[in-house]
Amino acid sequence: MSKKRIKIDFKSPDDAVKLNYFKNEVEFSEDKNFIITVDGTKDDYIVSNRLWMSNKHREYPEMKNKLSIDANNETERLTLMQDLIDGFCEKYTLDFSSREDLLELYRRNVEPIPNPAPHVLGACRIGMKCGEGIFDFIYADFDSIYEKLRNKEYVIKYPDAKGNGQLEKFYNQYAHYCNTLYNYGELFASSLYTYICPPVFGNQIDHKRTLQYYMLQLKYWQDVYLDLFEFCYDENYHPEVLGGLCPHERYNIYCIMQDLPVSHILKNKHSIVHNKLSGEKMPYGLSEAEINKRFSAEVKMTKELKRFAKDYEFEPEILKTLIQMPHYIHICYDFSTVEEMLNLEFMRLLELDLRFIKCQRCGKYFLRKTEKDARYCDRIQPGTNKTCKDLAAIDNFKEKNKDNIPLQIYNLYYKRYVARIQGSSERERQFNEWKYKSSAKRIECEQGVITPYEYDDWNFEYFPNRKGTKFFKDKK
Repeated sequence: MSKKRIKIDFKSPDDAVKLNYFKNEVEFSEDKNFIITVDGTKDDYIVSNRLWMSNKHREYPEMKNKLSIDANNETERLTLMQDLIDGFCEKYTLDFSSREDLLELYRRNVEPIPNPAPHVLGACRIGMKCGEGIFDFIYADFDSIYEKLRNKEYVIKYPDAKGNGQLEKFYNQYAHYCNTLYNYGELFASSLYTYICPPVFGNQIDHKRTLQYYMLQLKYWQDVYLDLFEFCYDENYHPEVLGGLCPHERYNIYCIMQDLPVSHILKNKHSIVHNKLSGEKMPYGLSEAEINKRFSAEVKMTKELKRFAKDYEFEPEILKTLIQMPHYIHICYDFSTVEEMLNLEFMRLLELDLRFIKCQRCGKYFLRKTEKDARYCDRIQPGTNKTCKDLAAIDNFKEKNKDNIPLQIYNLYYKRYVARIQGSSERERQFNEWKYKSSAKRIECEQGVITPYEYDDWNFEYFPNRKGTKFFKDKK
């Protein structure tokens, strides 16, 4: 880590990048979990509805053109969308109910469109544990995808509308967003936060240079938060100086030494809603039984209710619905950029006073749950279906048994004979019989009852007329 970090000015060429296009929300619970609600107003069905309503039901040529282009590639696009959803589902808990409600509402009011969603997480609620999002970002491999995309020609799939009216400006920004996602969506999908906070590149710009600026920003924030985890959480980082301090105290020192603010203004928002619970007690929520009880209770249209509505010049039926439907206080934070969400999550980690350590196998930080987790993480390693913890156990077993000749003999013949089963039930029966007998012979060999040479000969001769060499011949 550098002793002094220089703050980089990320002003893009010609101010051609909008980084706060999406308006997302995050709500933190009392435990170590949080929920992100992704902006749902940037989906096709919401945007086209606004264009349709704003244009007084007249056709909007640019939008119609966009939809016809998308329809031509609908099958391919749906496959890519599903692959993205499957990838995010492997890491996080996704709730698409609000998204489906919005889509159904649109279908009832407006003519259906070919494929209503360039962004697969629009209006989705994402449940995750503190630390998962920030680690997903700082360990994302942006470089390899950037190298793949940086020399590709930028395709303007959705052209600008003519004119400078509010409707044209609204559509053009959306068209630029669709173009950006079409060209660089693979890069944004490298991490959750880059995907739900996508940048918007203008059409008439130097796209290669702009993409380079965006990559510079991503790499900068990766470095910043890796430095922060090392400084604030690494037990082996200058323990003689920082060892007795809590993470938030170490963060305070880091900020002062780097000339960074130690105070942060977060976009906190209080709302009263009917569809988002933050608990099972009022004012934050109700249990499922209490909600059902509330809805099943009949609200009668009494004289007092009608008089009350009349006094306030309000519709009695609407007042009746409002009385019956429970509402809850919903507290969340707004964020639009990767930087904002990283800061929100890191501040939450400091509040929870969690402890993170570096995996001794892959070198990446992870949350320590128990003392047994003090060495290896649970991340699946590339090219395997095993975690660092699993692979470390295998390595430790191999190291512990590297001088165990009987076990090495057994493993040699096990691999040789198991490969010959080939779905035959009779061969599988014979293999299981050999495995039982060979395991018993191995114990005898380990106890000195028979020699390793005798054990090797026994295994070699068990299945006659088979190709292969003996263990000790292989070792010569």
